Amino acid sequence: MKPNYQNIVAKKVFTQTRWKIGKPLAFMPTDRPPLISGKLSSDRKRDQKRIKALEKELNRKEKALAETAALLVLAKKARAIWGGSRGRLIAHPDRVQAVRNIEQAKKAGARLKKACEILGISSWTIQHWKKKDGTVHEDGRKNASRLEPGNKLMPEEEDKILKICNEKRFQGITPHQIVPILLDEGVYIASVFSFYRVLKRAGQTTRRGRSSPPVKKRPTSYAATAPNQVWSWDITYLKSPVRGQFFYIYLVMDIFSRQIVTWEVHDRESSGYASQMIRKACLKQRIQTKNSPLVPHSDNGSPMKGSTMLATLQRLGITPSRSRPRVSDDNPYSESLFKTLKYRPDYPVKPFENLKKAGAAWVHRFVRWYNEEHRHSEIHFVTPSQRHSGEDVAILRKRQALMLKVKERHPVDGEAEKQEIGHGKRLFG
Repeated sequence: MKPNYQNIVAKKVFTQTRWKIGKPLAFMPTDRPPLISGKLSSDRKRDQKRIKALEKELNRKEKALAETAALLVLAKKARAIWGGSRGRLIAHPDRVQAVRNIEQAKKAGARLKKACEILGISSWTIQHWKKKDGTVHEDGRKNASRLEPGNKLMPEEEDKILKICNEKRFQGITPHQIVPILLDEGVYIASVFSFYRVLKRAGQTTRRGRSSPPVKKRPTSYAATAPNQVWSWDITYLKSPVRGQFFYIYLVMDIFSRQIVTWEVHDRESSGYASQMIRKACLKQRIQTKNSPLVPHSDNGSPMKGSTMLATLQRLGITPSRSRPRVSDDNPYSESLFKTLKYRPDYPVKPFENLKKAGAAWVHRFVRWYNEEHRHSEIHFVTPSQRHSGEDVAILRKRQALMLKVKERHPVDGEAEKQEIGHGKRLFG
């Protein structure tokens, strides 16, 4: 006996909707094909899969057709300026039009890469042109070849500018004065900068008037190839127990050896103290300025330019060097030394109790450590005293010989070798 499929389906639907009281059945699946066999079910699945594939292919072809149509429209809108060498100049209106056309092509179904290929530019160029707010910026390159502006001066106007500038009443004044005078007379030909461009093109940009042109002088610089040739000195403060009052430390450094030549601590800044310190340092280093000139460099503080200091330097035959006005980094050696001084681990956190403890105790220990123990990075990690006395040559040669001896037993890469013995090669190579 064959089962009645319609009764079975109706019973199932009634069971699922029996809680909906008072609502008749909305449908009866009388048109549903009976599940006769597994073969019919597999054929149906295969048909559905094929239908999906056909729909996917149809969508792809519709998109391709829409893209082709959009690209054809874009190609008609594109003008002759598109295409050419990479990095060429594209005027701002053309950029705006290109971005607008590409956006329209994208909305019509074209891809960005394909649309850019029609115009002969890359997709990255379009992204670079657009700002965050969606606007398009101009070409910012200084050396880009640009189109001639619409308000370019005509040859007749340029000849008129040259004729006016060569008039007798304008021979001694600049275009900055010529243009206002012409405006007062009710005449305007071009701007001041246009006057200068025309004069430059005609080779008439020589200085007008009898005054000489300003000359920019390069600052005088000094180089030290041996000790006691160039010194750098400055004054810095040390905290005292009284708020607003300080102790002042005077330090003189040799820039070749980085050795602290001399130092003093006082309760005030004075050119008298500074001149006395320089005189003691010259005696201590046995400097004869006639045979070996000495240049002490400092900033423009009042103790450095005081009359007592200048008289002492003149008597010793020393030519001073000073920093340029309003240039804070013209005396870097002393500033670097002061940072090393104040960032030492044993630098007191509390103020110094008195001048004796500030000078004779702590500064004395610091100077001894700096000159005798500190391995300075700018002089190949020898101490300033070794550099000042000339012992660094033998020390560096000994280091180099030891490293070469070890490398014979354990060869290393060439680049590592350069890094390790580079100091020695620079000194003795």
